[in-house]
Amino acid sequence: MLLNDNLDLKLILNKLINKNFVIVDDFLKDHLCSYLCKRMQREKNFDDYYEDYQAIDYTTEDSITKSLSEEIISKCDLQFFERAWSFIYNTTAKGVKLHTDPDADVTMSIWVTPNNSIIDLDKNGFKLSNIPYPKDHNKPIDKEVKDFIKKEKVTFINIPYKYNRAIFFKSKLLHETNAVKTLEGIYNRRVSYTMLFTDNRI
Repeated sequence: MLLNDNLDLKLILNKLINKNFVIVDDFLKDHLCSYLCKRMQREKNFDDYYEDYQAIDYTTEDSITKSLSEEIISKCDLQFFERAWSFIYNTTAKGVKLHTDPDADVTMSIWVTPNNSIIDLDKNGFKLSNIPYPKDHNKPIDKEVKDFIKKEKVTFINIPYKYNRAIFFKSKLLHETNAVKTLEGIYNRRVSYTMLFTDNRI
């Protein structure tokens, strides 16, 4: 089993139906959290290279992703797993810009770098909008998104960084990294792991 045995995760679905997001601290067993972090920090080849972070995509061909997705579906009462990825950020980074997660209903993102590697816990989390954007949006922010934010008076909540903190949220909510600043050295780099699920009840 990969998830913390002391958590009552059946409540996540009902909370997501009525709320935009749910924070679950100490979500993974520590050995898995450490593994997800170190495998990215040691990685030399990535699927995608961005301005200040790198990414690897995962499917159920990856044994950890397969086991984890099955356990989350079972314990959190979600319907279908779609895909996953992990990001590793440069020591100083702007991070991922404002976007939604296409072709999904629920996003689960977890931070797996220990707190003592993070210089500013308020600056290494992410911002999440209070209402969903009506379209998929994974391109640079444009006038249409800016007009939506202004017209709908969208506000953003800052979710602070914490090791082994999972955030389940509705995938159509706009979200972005709240900048990244970590200690120097490869084993201090900020790593996140994200999974997408579809569920027609949300």
